[in-house]
Amino acid sequence: IIASINCIGAGARWIDYAKELATAGADALEINLFTLATDRHVRSEQIEEEYQYVVRRICAAVKIPVSVKLPLRLTAPINVVDRLWGVGARGVVLHNRPFEPDVDTDSLNFKASSPFSEVVELRNSLRWVALCTRVVPQVDVAVSTGVHSGVEAVKALLCGARAVQVCTAIQKGGYEAINEINQAINAWGREHGFRTIEEFRGRVAEPPNSEDDL
Repeated sequence: IIASINCIGAGARWIDYAKELATAGADALEINLFTLATDRHVRSEQIEEEYQYVVRRICAAVKIPVSVKLPLRLTAPINVVDRLWGVGARGVVLHNRPFEPDVDTDSLNFKASSPFSEVVELRNSLRWVALCTRVVPQVDVAVSTGVHSGVEAVKALLCGARAVQVCTAIQKGGYEAINEINQAINAWGREHGFRTIEEFRGRVAEPPNSEDDL
């Protein structure tokens, strides 16, 4: 059981929740970090340092593994992942998906957009999963957003993902979606001559033949 935590700011509640969930029996923690930077005086490195500060304190407070769910829009994601590893994180999830607003052209106001992901959103993560797998191989990488079927799961695994997170597919198709994804991965592996996931995990994250491959 991996418990996910999402708090506001860098306060003590992160630590309180982390301790409570670890005591309750969680096997690991997912720290869901996202700061909406609306203050024009706040520099990007300040936000990244705040992320690092939160993760360092949580890792010092609990003995179970900690993974960090990172936002999509980071300037230097590999550097952030490396720094989080340095303070104790053992995994990252790419990427979190905050609800984005839409605009109602009749009322001239913001309105809620669909909470469901689209398959096309997976492409936002694949490159960074492959790069993280190659550059920071000691960090376990999971993929979030856009995995609706076995096809997307295989793509993530080929990029080096250790796990994929599925939400929209379950919301729309029920928990049977998990079984269908697993069956599709097995079928794809047999078709391509692979007996285990480890035989093809990270194949496209291997050093490229040219600098343009990624």
